[in-house]
Amino acid sequence: MRSAASPAVARDADGMRVILERFLKSCQRPCLLEPGEELFTLSTDNYSIESKDTRLTIQAWSETRNIVRRVVSLRSARRGRLEIVVERFARNAGPMFLIDMARPDAQDTERRGGRLVFRERFRRFLTREFPSWKLAEISAEPDLEHSLSPAFPRAFLRKGNSGLAAIAATPGGMDSAFLLSFGLIWVDYLRRREQRLAVE
Repeated sequence: MRSAASPAVARDADGMRVILERFLKSCQRPCLLEPGEELFTLSTDNYSIESKDTRLTIQAWSETRNIVRRVVSLRSARRGRLEIVVERFARNAGPMFLIDMARPDAQDTERRGGRLVFRERFRRFLTREFPSWKLAEISAEPDLEHSLSPAFPRAFLRKGNSGLAAIAATPGGMDSAFLLSFGLIWVDYLRRREQRLAVE
């Protein structure tokens, strides 16, 4: 049974604001998650939602971070989780999630969020260390068909007829002992997939 103020109905700034505020009030431990960024814990005194004319803005702050995003639309909602589309700098739109971390199923979201944060750090490292290579692919998602684990972000870089397979583990991570094994699986997969390139 769908609420009268569902994301599919509310498209104007005031309607979306009502949904956001209602959702956050229903949460015991509300958090904001933007893919690639650390989880942001929300309290009554560190965020604001403001609508002006047709523009809706959400802002959250702490001693070390400040996020300001324009809310473009509401994409999907379920118990303890609301996905919204926000506009970042240079008018780039992307997803953002409001999550009630008190719910049992939120732990999977927190783990996935942590993987995405590390994936973005890995991306910056590769871009800095291999500036002449093109980062063709980077992922922290599972691929069970090819035995690729979500525990290790993996990347594929290209330059001419050469390719590089890269994989990383979080510092001090429990799974780092398995890094070599999954690294070998990743490079073998890329060599079979990219047969025209010399992948190392």
